[in-house]
Amino acid sequence: RVTEDGVILIPSFLYRKALGNLNWIYYKIPILFKAIKKFRPDVIYQSGAGFITFLLSVICIILNIKFIHRMANDVDSDKRIKCKLGFYQRVFYRIGLRLSSIILCQNEYQFINISSRYKGKIVKKIHNPYTPLTELKKIKSINDRRYVAWLGMFQYQKNLTELLNIV
Repeated sequence: RVTEDGVILIPSFLYRKALGNLNWIYYKIPILFKAIKKFRPDVIYQSGAGFITFLLSVICIILNIKFIHRMANDVDSDKRIKCKLGFYQRVFYRIGLRLSSIILCQNEYQFINISSRYKGKIVKKIHNPYTPLTELKKIKSINDRRYVAWLGMFQYQKNLTELLNIV
């Protein structure tokens, strides 16, 4: 399916297929491999920690495709990952990072953690985009606003208490 801005969305797998723990071996891996091989992208760009990082990095090596992993969260770059992923998922995630072509970080904290842990790996820092208030057009004044917009997930590290203070 092609979106309005020309991005081609390629369906991969259904998360709730009834094969239990064998989903990865008999269903997800073959479908992902087949989809990537069929469309032969120049780059695979993935965000988020877990087994999928390993899987995509291996598929990209086999198919000679660049694999870029983006740190989705500070937790993904430090020891707090232990609270998020089990032992085996962490092992596969770290191998996936080692096999990736490039690791992108969102901030200096992630950049320092990843650069020190993965020496010799191409690690770049690209801040999340934002538009300064001086450049925004047609923005309502504070008195005219009747809403709060939140883009993202409600998680501890997002400092929701401070968001509430801002609101």
